[in-house]
Amino acid sequence: MKIRFCEAERRVFARREKLTVSQWASKYLIVQDGIYRGSPLRLDVSPFLRGPMDAYSRPGVREVVVCGSLQVGKTLLLYACLGWSMDYRPGIKMLAMPTRESRDRVVEKKLRPMLQGSPVLRRMVAKYRRENILLKDGTSIELATAESPSQRASITVQDLFVDEEDLYSRSGDSSPLEDFKGRTRSYGDFAKIIRACQPKGDESSSIWTGITRQVDQLMCYEVVCPACRHQHLMDVDRIVVPDGETDPRLIRSRKLARYRCPHCQYLWSDHARDLAVASGRWRPYVWTGAAFEPGPDISDARSIGFHLPAVLSRFVSLSDL
Repeated sequence: MKIRFCEAERRVFARREKLTVSQWASKYLIVQDGIYRGSPLRLDVSPFLRGPMDAYSRPGVREVVVCGSLQVGKTLLLYACLGWSMDYRPGIKMLAMPTRESRDRVVEKKLRPMLQGSPVLRRMVAKYRRENILLKDGTSIELATAESPSQRASITVQDLFVDEEDLYSRSGDSSPLEDFKGRTRSYGDFAKIIRACQPKGDESSSIWTGITRQVDQLMCYEVVCPACRHQHLMDVDRIVVPDGETDPRLIRSRKLARYRCPHCQYLWSDHARDLAVASGRWRPYVWTGAAFEPGPDISDARSIGFHLPAVLSRFVSLSDL
């Protein structure tokens, strides 16, 4: 006996292609701001984003913690993981932000344009509301703020996306970050959390504590010198101005700063830095309290931290640093 399926039925029963977050984002995500606005996401521009993206899509990883500077793509990373989660992990999600003002601004300027700009995500959305986005599968994206204890305590979520946690205001003994993370406990090991934040700059930073003390595995990005192929972590202390100029305005306007390779002493321009980053890779490290040192590779890590300094970004000139 032969059974014939129509085209729609074949699409339903077909095995889905399993993409990592970076593969999915490159295929379905449209950049909403900056010089690449309106074009598909290009990870060759920020190759270091592949590491945390794909760590999030690994089945055994429950938490990804990204400590990064401005202009390194933290928000893009967060929303790429959110979009992938909408496509591959049906269930209630929560995007946690510091304040109501930041929530409203982010939804209007970044999140909603991202959802509408992607055909895959656009057809999943049923309705936009101030405190959540209703999805057609009956679930939602809850838009919570650290200012509202009731939002932090009123719902159980499968996937949590924490934005700029160092700006969360603490009320009494209650920690907004811990309250948000507590919303995922009902899902056990099936839940996923990603945190992305610029650190305050001191030891009280929760995102800094997260990558240096709380994760199972810390990852740092090593670059490759385009002259001698030496692989190392970049250090802002190796940025120099060869002709001795000290006026910050001239250094920035004329792009005078260079990065000195610790091995061959070759002076990198911004372009050479971008080539070095393009050839780089993530490697396991540990924080000793004074510096990052190479560490063991933990293959079964359930929580992974990533350190993303501004010196890696092509959108930040060496002269600005």
